[in-house]
Amino acid sequence: LNMWVDAPTVWIESDKYMKCTNSKDIENLRGKKCIIGVDLASEHDLTAVSYLFPIQDGLEKMYYFTNYYCPATKFKKVRVDGVLYGDFEKDGHVIRTLGEVIDKDKIKSDIIENASIFDVQLLAYDPFKAVELISELTAIGIECGKVVQSAPVLGAGNSMWKELIL
Repeated sequence: LNMWVDAPTVWIESDKYMKCTNSKDIENLRGKKCIIGVDLASEHDLTAVSYLFPIQDGLEKMYYFTNYYCPATKFKKVRVDGVLYGDFEKDGHVIRTLGEVIDKDKIKSDIIENASIFDVQLLAYDPFKAVELISELTAIGIECGKVVQSAPVLGAGNSMWKELIL
C-alpha cells in the first residue's frame, strides 16, 4: 500500500517510481490503451486490480493506479503487522467489500466500468480463484491472459517494469 521504508539500497528510487503513480486524472486517461492486472484474494489478503497505461500518443510516460479490495470483516481486525484497514479506507487506498470474503461482483463491476472508459488491451490475471470472474469478463469481450505468479514468469516482467520506470 505504498508504505515506504528506509533501506540501504533500493530497487527503484522512490522519486522515479512516484512519477508513474496516480499522476493523471482518470478523465485524462479516457480512451487510452490499458493493461489490467488482477490478483484475487479471498479473506486473508487484499485483492489488487492494477491499471497500467503504457507510453502512447498523449502519454509521454507510463502511468498506473491500483484499486485494493478488502472484505468488511478485516476492518474490525488489526493485522499481525499492525495495519488498520479503516485508516487505508479513509485515505482512499482500500475499497471495502461486503461480507467475510472479497466481493468478486464488486470487483467485476469496477473492471467493467473502467473497461468502458479505457481501451483495455488485455486483462492479465493470477489463476488462483479466478475461474468464474475471468469466464464472465471473457464472455463480455475482455481479452484475458493467465499469469502464474512464479519467479521465472515475474522476473522478466519486473526487469521490463524497471526499464520503463527508469
